[in-house]
Amino acid sequence: RLVGSEMCIRDRGKSLNVCWLVSRVEVPHVKALAMVLEFVWIGSTRNAQWRALERDYLQRINRYLPTSLAAVRELKKTDSRQIDAQLKRETASLNRRFKKEDYVICLAGQGKQLSSTDFARFLDELQIMGKRRACFGVGGHLGLSPEFQKRADFRLSLGKMTYPHEM
Repeated sequence: RLVGSEMCIRDRGKSLNVCWLVSRVEVPHVKALAMVLEFVWIGSTRNAQWRALERDYLQRINRYLPTSLAAVRELKKTDSRQIDAQLKRETASLNRRFKKEDYVICLAGQGKQLSSTDFARFLDELQIMGKRRACFGVGGHLGLSPEFQKRADFRLSLGKMTYPHEM
């Protein structure tokens, strides 16, 4: 039985309205081990309001699946001649957070867009396949290196719009 719950951020007076459908599979008389969701990104969230939203969403998601959050150190901005080197170092930092058996999802503008329902089904399918951890990799202001995107098991796009990095 698929059980779903919609989670939304709504900011009155502004055009911010982000919703996710979080679901879980309930199997009668079977205690399933839950998959862990881990979110890893480059740089820390500096804005207190965004950090409060992070905490709120983690609490909501934790009702359905164990969730963790990690930020890897953001490298100092380099000049345009050193972008490849910076991306390479950031990729190494992200990769150290993931295990070989993890299912890695990178957020990329060229990734696949999913509806809330399709995203919930996608997570359910990962659990059914026996995945223990689904890890979301989010790049810094330069994005994610092509190497990291190739290493990822799935590329997810949140849409064609560009969002502030802390969001």
